[in-house]
Amino acid sequence: MNASPLARCRTVIFWACSAALVAGTLQAAIAAVRHFALHEFIWVSRDFIWMMPLAYVALFLALAPPMALLALALPRLVSEPAIAFVYSTIAALAVVLMFPRLHPLASLAVAVGLGVRIAAGVSAGSAWHRPWVPRWALVAVALLLAVAGASELLFRSRESRTIAALPTPAADAPNVLLIILDTVRAASMDFMGYARATTPEIARAASQGTTFDHAYSMAPWTLPSHAGVFTALYPSALSADWRIPLNDQQPMIAELFGQGGYITAGFAANHFYTSWESGLTRGFAHYADYRRTWKQVLLSTTLLQTNFFWAIAHDLRLSNVVRQLAHLDLRTQTMWTSDRKLAAQVAAEFLAWETTRGRRPF
Repeated sequence: MNASPLARCRTVIFWACSAALVAGTLQAAIAAVRHFALHEFIWVSRDFIWMMPLAYVALFLALAPPMALLALALPRLVSEPAIAFVYSTIAALAVVLMFPRLHPLASLAVAVGLGVRIAAGVSAGSAWHRPWVPRWALVAVALLLAVAGASELLFRSRESRTIAALPTPAADAPNVLLIILDTVRAASMDFMGYARATTPEIARAASQGTTFDHAYSMAPWTLPSHAGVFTALYPSALSADWRIPLNDQQPMIAELFGQGGYITAGFAANHFYTSWESGLTRGFAHYADYRRTWKQVLLSTTLLQTNFFWAIAHDLRLSNVVRQLAHLDLRTQTMWTSDRKLAAQVAAEFLAWETTRGRRPF
């Protein structure tokens, strides 16, 4: 059945919103089970509940204009079943990619199969009477934005209550600033004998204080070594492991500072093993890890965590795009994809927070 251009555009947006919200909701639900029930690392922002569905809405609507143009230019080829197939397949692939033990090509085959089944349920003679945006989709997006705002208010309220409940600190309590440079060797610092001036500010501080020539990490990688600093325990006494966060069995140094009236805050750039799900944040009144940016929102989707996407993003030449399509590497790199912070941004976050702490020592 012939349909007006307006009807075709409405249908494209209908399927974009529908597929996006289904994909985002399912991915968020699976991530929630893995984190809260299985206690696994999921390597995403604590805002993943609303970030994932919102990200898919943005991505799928971005695909709507070219899809609508194809539907207008090739009405016989790009019918409503074809539109349903494309969006359903992409949505299914996004969810299936969350299971890395399934081969990426097998994931693609499953997604295509689901897309075919859904498209088959759409009548080829459809009247193209879909609404611009389903009412439930508008309600869902509104709820996502409400959850985003409510979560921010909740974090701020919790921080305020924590600070208000702190005891009075000692009058002479000094500020304590702990800076950890993950994976930096002492031998690469100029005040330890390196030829180049690699760490001038640390060298200046070292010249005015005490340095330890023989200081050893308690573990060769991030999580247990940080946990050792925060608990004064060896890795063998801690639960932290490659895919297992630190549990709440041992007291943390931030908790002890809080008992002494200190206001505690952490600022992390390493999203691999020092984020909100690492177990290292216990005792901090304020903790800043993942950024709340559109880039972080979009990178919470499996589609933008694939090697295929990053290979194209780093080289947009047509020859590379063709090469990547032929190779089609759909393996995901969840822990590597986030809106990473540079050192200057971490310092800026601390300095901005430091002006709000009042008279309490930090």
